[in-house]
Amino acid sequence: MKSQTLLLMACLVTSFLSTKAQVSSVNESMAKIKQEVQAVNQQANNNDIYKAVSQLDKINDYFKRYIANFFDDEYRKAKTEDPSYRPKLQVSFSKKLTAAYWEERVKRSQKSLDLAKQAFSESYHRRTLDKPV
Repeated sequence: MKSQTLLLMACLVTSFLSTKAQVSSVNESMAKIKQEVQAVNQQANNNDIYKAVSQLDKINDYFKRYIANFFDDEYRKAKTEDPSYRPKLQVSFSKKLTAAYWEERVKRSQKSLDLAKQAFSESYHRRTLDKPV
């Protein structure tokens, strides 16, 4: 009797774990994307923008492939396992990866260039005016 009960419980646990397999699979994919975005943010915050953008391209490619090839089937199976399941993917990017950040950097760079041109222009005029006659 005990062995039958244990066997029945083992079957129920295995059945429960396998029914949540698709939900777990979708959650793992979302967690992988979140983890990769965190790595991208760290690279951006360390001023390694080229690596961050390159890694972001790879994440984008992975996400597109996942959505195109796997997500529909996994989501459909996950919904049959748990009808209330809704996958959530919320990520935020470093401010150094925003357009506003780079627009401000361009403005500051342009201002620096303008000031440098003005300084060189004034030094040329000073040299011309300081020449002995």
